[in-house]
Order: sequence, then C-alpha cells, then structure tokens
Amino acid sequence: RPISNRQRDQKRKILLHRNHIPMSTPAATRTASLTQILSVESFTYIIVCCTDASQAQYWTNRLESVHNIVHRGKVICTHESDWNGNAGNGLGTLYAFECAQKIAQEKFNVNLQEEMSNGASLGLYHIAGKGTRLAPLPGSEINNKPGVQLPGILNVNGVPTNISILEAVIKQTGIYASSRPGRLSVFWGDQIFVPSISSSYTPTHEIDIMCTLRSMPSAEEWASEGLDKYGLIAVTAQGNAAQVEKVSHATATELLKDGVGTVVSVGTSLGSFSVSTMFILAMMEEYKVELEARAGSLDTDPHFWMPLTLSRASYLSIMKQKGVNEEQAAAQFDRMAAFATRLEAPSESKEGTTALRLFGAVDVGRDSYWWDYGQLRLYFQNNILATQGSEEASALRQFLGLSDDGRVVDSNMTGVAVDGLSCVLSCRGVSGSVVGSCLSNVTAGSMTVENSLCVNVTAKKIVAKGALLYNVVDDSDDGIVLGEGQARADVLIAGERVVLLCDIQHDGRVSWKTTLPNNSMSFEEVWKKNQTQNVIEALKKSVEAHAALRATL
Repeated sequence: RPISNRQRDQKRKILLHRNHIPMSTPAATRTASLTQILSVESFTYIIVCCTDASQAQYWTNRLESVHNIVHRGKVICTHESDWNGNAGNGLGTLYAFECAQKIAQEKFNVNLQEEMSNGASLGLYHIAGKGTRLAPLPGSEINNKPGVQLPGILNVNGVPTNISILEAVIKQTGIYASSRPGRLSVFWGDQIFVPSISSSYTPTHEIDIMCTLRSMPSAEEWASEGLDKYGLIAVTAQGNAAQVEKVSHATATELLKDGVGTVVSVGTSLGSFSVSTMFILAMMEEYKVELEARAGSLDTDPHFWMPLTLSRASYLSIMKQKGVNEEQAAAQFDRMAAFATRLEAPSESKEGTTALRLFGAVDVGRDSYWWDYGQLRLYFQNNILATQGSEEASALRQFLGLSDDGRVVDSNMTGVAVDGLSCVLSCRGVSGSVVGSCLSNVTAGSMTVENSLCVNVTAKKIVAKGALLYNVVDDSDDGIVLGEGQARADVLIAGERVVLLCDIQHDGRVSWKTTLPNNSMSFEEVWKKNQTQNVIEALKKSVEAHAALRATL
C-alpha cells in the first residue's frame, strides 16, 4: 500500500539511525558536491558529439590541453556531418557511440565494449545545434555553441583563457563517474548543476534519467509552477519511472494511472541519462539498419523513453496531441515494446550480479543550484549572479575560481576603482571604475562599467551600464558605449569584423531570420557564413586580434 511523504521520511530517518548514517541537509550536500566537482573527478572516456570534422578537431585539441584541469579522461570527439539530415538526440547518441568505438580502437588501441565490461565509465556530451536561443554568442564562436565562454579562467597551454560552457559541464558532471562503471552517461552541453542530493548511488535500472523529484503536486500547483511546459519523470512506489512530456495535470494523472502504477513523486527532467552496457549494445542492434544507412531522426524522450514506460493507449494519446500520425506512433510503440520483451529475456549474467529493472530516476534534489546558459538572458543572469551575496552566488564564485574574499584574481587594475561586489578575472585596466559587475579577460585603457557582464573584451575605452559585452575588439578612440539591457558580440567573417547588437532579453529563435537594428546581417546569415569557415583557423585569428590590440594599450 502506498505510504505518505511523512511516513516515508520517518522510515528513512529510522533506517539512517539504524545504520549510523548522519542526516545531511541540502546545503551540506551542495557544499560536498561542489568540493567533489572542484577536485576534478572524471569519466574514463570523454566523448563529444560535434557538428563537423573541424569542430571535432578543435575540441580534441582543446580538451586534451586541459587534462587534469577539467577532466582526467581520454578524449574522443565524433561528428555527425555524414548523417543524412538531423539524427535527433536518440539516433545521434547511438551513432556517436558507434563512431567512438572506431576512434577508440584507432587512437588508443582499445575495444570500448570490453573497456565498459571491465568497469570503464563513459561520458558523452551532445554539442551539435545552432544555438538560436543564445544568439549572437554562438556566432561569435564560429557556430561553436559549446565554445561560448564563461567568466572563469583556465591555463590553456600557458595562456589565461576563459573556460567554455562545455568544459564547465564536463568538469561538473564528472562527479557521477564513480557511480557509473560500465555505463554510458549522456549530457547536454549548456547547463551546470550542483546537486543537493549526493551524486553517489548504485544504478538499479538499465536506463536512469536525472530529474528534480517532489511529491505529486495538486492541479493548482501543477498550473502555477508551469509543469505543463516541461518533460516530467514520474516515479512509482516500486521505484520505477515513466516519462511524460509537456501535458496538463489531468492528462498526466490519466496517462500515468494506465499501466504505470501508483505515482508517489514527479520531477522536472534534466534530460541527461545513463544506460547500461547491455542496453546500449541492444539498441545498437535494434537500430542497425538506420545506423548503416546513416538516416532517420529519433529523439530519446518521445521515441525511446515514452514508448518504453507508458501504455500503448497513453503513448498514442500523447503523440496525437503532438501532431504525430497515429499509424507512425503505433509503429514506434510496437517496435520498442518488442525490443523491451527481447531485452527482458533471460540471459547469462555474472555470478553475484542482480538483474536491472528497465527505467528509473536519479534525483539531483529540488534544492540544487542549476545554472542554464541556453538562452542569452539566462547566460547574463547566471553569470552576473557571481556579484551577489547569496550562498548560491558564493558557490558560483568558487566554481569560477574566485572566493568571497578574493573577487579580483590575476588582474592589474591600477587606477581602476573596483567595488567589493565585482568579480574580476585576468583583467587589465588603467583608469575608471567597476561597480557590481563581472569581468573576465578584459583589457581596456579606461572603463566605466556598472552592473554589466564583460567576457573577453579588448578596447581603448569601455562604458557599459546594465549591459553584456562578449568577445569584442574595439580600437576606436570613442570606444564601446552600451546602455541598460543592451548586448554586443563580435565575429570575424573572412577577416572582417562584424558587430552584432541586440537586447539581452531577446529570443534568438524569434529574431533568427531578422536583421536587427544597427546590424548588417541576421543571426541566420552569420550562421551560414560561419559554415564556410574553419573553426580552428577563425578562432585563432580572433585570439590574434585581441592580442594585437592589447599590445598597444
């Protein structure tokens, strides 16, 4: 019989007391998690799924240069430029794993399947995509979305360099490696979280997905918290889970009642998941035809997890709401149902091992810190956070290499008045003031910066209030002048500097095809022109442009 949340908490306290395990508060767990992250734990193999070959080569070079700083694994970068169309993150994961096996054999002379059987942990990071919501920053990085920089400094081949979003994600997620020997973990490259529930656990399912769990909310709570806008994970009293995508409370209740079991908690899905060796190999066999043809498009949530965890009627109902043809949805459900039956068939296992159930959840805690950089406004918000006085801001400063008492690091700000709130990393300034701002890798003759975020900026003069400056080189005597809510990012196209301006709060998906005021081209045009550039060569020229101007200041 299902038990209440209060009864479950009382039972947990009794078990903890009986086993002499101290109760830990969310704050204490976050502190322990952050300490773990900063110690640089790592997956045995770091697999990065890129857009094209030049991006794959860029990340191979970059990640190998930050070994022991960001990770301690062997780097394997794949790309899906030879896939016919968009593979989706479902088939994309399978193809990345297939490519990684070939690269591992060629590069390290190892069989990746055997490595997993012997306890190796694999972390796979999806970074392909246009990054429309984050525009214009990905364009400034030559369409290298995960290369967008954060205000934290790494020593890359002896040069102080801003840490990229991908490097930050790899560094943060490495804390799950020790709990996942023999498993493939899949992450997205635009969000960082500091869990309030320990990352140490024993996997009990072939698939487990990360989420922030809570007791089943009422219809009013569901609506007020906007849960109909998220992919959700529902967990039963038996500890099994089901995937539900963006539905109302009434729909969710009806769907989950049909064949799932008594739901005791639900949570927003982070999307990231891990799978057993057996599961990934079985899926490779199931989708062998698509992999050989390098064709098709399937995503994990609607095409893999939902048909594996919902009833047929529930699945068809949801897919109908999503506008999917019923015959097509039925075929996908039946295919995954047949796959699940084969997966559950008795097979030989190592002595002493316990058979895993199919689909479960890994709770990171509702009190986790979650820093999302997938949108321009969130990029600004979750970086300027470092100037604040909260516990979360303190944790972010530590992650970025600062401290509460040491907010100015490796900088020469002679003549620049820096207030006690501002965070300044590897900056040089001659005169001016910095108030309530976050600056990283900034060099300027004079600067008057207030409540602003400046990352990788070189200029004779900077005047910014409530603004965002990203990867800007400006040698004009008038310098840079930006007001409240304005953003600027520069990009080199065929050797010519293109200035991209917009509002911090803008939605890049909406303005993607529009040439915004004071811009010479749309973000889509920038993306198209960047496709003709070599990422490594173009970014090298950008670095040289900063260095040349800095030498004159």
